[in-house]
Amino acid sequence: MRARFVVAVLLLATGACSMNRPDAATPNQENASASEDLAVERAAEREEVRVRRLPDGSTRVLVPDSTIKSNLRDAYQATQTLQARDIETRIVDGQVLVRGRVGSIAERNLVLAVTRTSPGVWRVHDQLRVEKPLKMTMPRGDTRGLADVAQDQAIAKEVKRNMAQVPGVRMADLEVEVHLGVVVVSGPVESLEQAKALRKEILYIDKVRAVVMNVWER
Repeated sequence: MRARFVVAVLLLATGACSMNRPDAATPNQENASASEDLAVERAAEREEVRVRRLPDGSTRVLVPDSTIKSNLRDAYQATQTLQARDIETRIVDGQVLVRGRVGSIAERNLVLAVTRTSPGVWRVHDQLRVEKPLKMTMPRGDTRGLADVAQDQAIAKEVKRNMAQVPGVRMADLEVEVHLGVVVVSGPVESLEQAKALRKEILYIDKVRAVVMNVWER
């Protein structure tokens, strides 16, 4: 079975969005929307990928290693938080070895979230080095500060609520993670237009720094 690859790296200007839907888009929103539409359309033009159904009923997206590498490079840059030049990836048959320097454990978690959810990636080997580990540790291994955790949780809740308003969306098939204000959405979508609609709903959420949509068409 084949599925058209619509992985999208979506950029948002910091603080450019409001939780209230305006009657008319602001210039910043129009510019962001235009650039994001272009990103989605370019992604849709990439080569098709195979979707393999496994014995347990789940599916695995098969993406060429070169495409995975390109997508990850774009996604790291799209976070507006990570320095892509400091992150190195080696990919063999969908297994990704990620190494390099990050500024904090929170940034490390963001790198791993973006990498793990990228279509075609099925295993991640973490060799990242944290230059400035946080002194305070949170329960269950979460090392973000209390304020960061609360804000990310609030953003995730709002993201899911907004996404659920898109006609035909299957929220059970989509995963949402938020790290340091960067939203990572992964899973299958019905179409390229639905991917764009989901992105537009996220645009209205305050405190979102950037969006990485690791999605593909069913």
